[in-house]
Amino acid sequence: MFKASQADLDWLYPGRSVKQIAEEWLEQGPALVVVTLGSTGAMAYTQSHQVRVAAPQVNVVDTVGAGDAFMAGLLVGLYRSGNTSRGQLLSLDSEQLTGLLSFATKVAALTCTRAGADPPWQEEVR
Repeated sequence: MFKASQADLDWLYPGRSVKQIAEEWLEQGPALVVVTLGSTGAMAYTQSHQVRVAAPQVNVVDTVGAGDAFMAGLLVGLYRSGNTSRGQLLSLDSEQLTGLLSFATKVAALTCTRAGADPPWQEEVR
């Protein structure tokens, strides 16, 4: 699995689309490529699926820690769903990917509602 932000990709690959970059990376080995899009959401790519989710709208206090919170949410979602191996990542369907991204974007959005890198508690994400 590989995760990057659109800002990272714009800096590393100016003028290239997220889709082009994700497809190239998938050819190089990762089973899952995830790209965060800041306040507009996130995208996930596998060899079989491409999904995009919107980010929840929140009153932003601070964006410090949002990327790390997103990644933590994604890893928790994968763990809880039992999708931790390469084979399981390859078999994720669009509905599962959408659920994972929705959870991770909610974790990141809630982190942005407070000062500092202060991710939400599990009860807050439900």
